[in-house]
Amino acid sequence: MLLIASCSEVLADSDNEVVCNCSFPGGTCHVVAIYLKRQDLDGTLPKAIEKLPHLKHLDLWANYLSGNIPSEWANTKLELLSIGVNNLTGKIPSYLGNITTLRSLNIQNNMFSGTVPPELGGLVNLENLTLSANNVTGELPQALTKLTGLKELRLSSNNFTGRIPDFI
Repeated sequence: MLLIASCSEVLADSDNEVVCNCSFPGGTCHVVAIYLKRQDLDGTLPKAIEKLPHLKHLDLWANYLSGNIPSEWANTKLELLSIGVNNLTGKIPSYLGNITTLRSLNIQNNMFSGTVPPELGGLVNLENLTLSANNVTGELPQALTKLTGLKELRLSSNNFTGRIPDFI
């Protein structure tokens, strides 16, 4: 389980940092970013992330996290979600398409399987999508044509079939 000691805690290196914004009314502080990269974290992704309503960046890159992405995360306002290089499994959840604030989604180097859910086409603000090095199969959904702001798409080292869509 991921624990945060205190909102005011900002650690020295950017791989291990909790960032807070204390400019809310009444001097209230809210967690706006969590960067816990390469920290040897294990266990599953915490459902309680949804209880951080002002969280914009969540970077848990290169740990030993397992399981899948909790459905509760569909209620977040994340702009950056980086959970690549972990041990996550199962299908890429369709409910990720509900996080319409996402600008960057990186789930590379896990063990996700199945097809790319068409619901990801609902991520209208997405600029970067990285799905490389999983076990994703099938054709890319036409719904991805809705990602008109996409600047970077990384799909290598999967098991896609069919031809490369025109929108790429």
